[in-house]
Amino acid sequence: MDAWYNNPIELSENNESTSGVTYTFNFACTTAITMGSMSITFPTGYSSHTTTTFATSLVVGTNSVTVSGVSNPTSPGGYGPFKLVTRNVANGQIIDANYAFGSVGIAATAGSISNLSLVYASNSANTINLTSQSVNFTFTISRDLWKHDMFVIVFDSKFTVASGVTCTSYRTGTDINFYNTTTAGAHALNCEASA
Repeated sequence: MDAWYNNPIELSENNESTSGVTYTFNFACTTAITMGSMSITFPTGYSSHTTTTFATSLVVGTNSVTVSGVSNPTSPGGYGPFKLVTRNVANGQIIDANYAFGSVGIAATAGSISNLSLVYASNSANTINLTSQSVNFTFTISRDLWKHDMFVIVFDSKFTVASGVTCTSYRTGTDINFYNTTTAGAHALNCEASA
């Protein structure tokens, strides 16, 4: 069972002590099973899940399974390895196994965003029904950002975001930095938009 994926384990949230988290495991099997059994053993630090066993069908090649309702560990840090095992029947002979499947990083409690304001850009005429309008989101964060940290802004379904939408980002001040892979200094935030 291979774990050679960009994200072999994806978490819906990775902050400490968060409950109700969904874990998605992406892997490749060398042997298909039909309504067989899969067990995922969580590493030390997980109190809500130790070993989870469920019925599933898997194909040779790429597979994804999810485990919901997980409570993240209560301290930030690295946790692993996870163990994945497949069988044709529960407690039967092992078909595929990976005893060092992957690890996850658990971050500290999410920081707060303060001073959030939403204003129409100066060229938008301050109207909601205007097409080609610009919106500025301005906020203050309380922690430095690191590679792969992100902000996601989701518009209410009552708003229409056109295809081809663009965005820009900028920062003011020097109290909070965005670091890439080193702590050498502040960098610009990337910005990506999709409709």
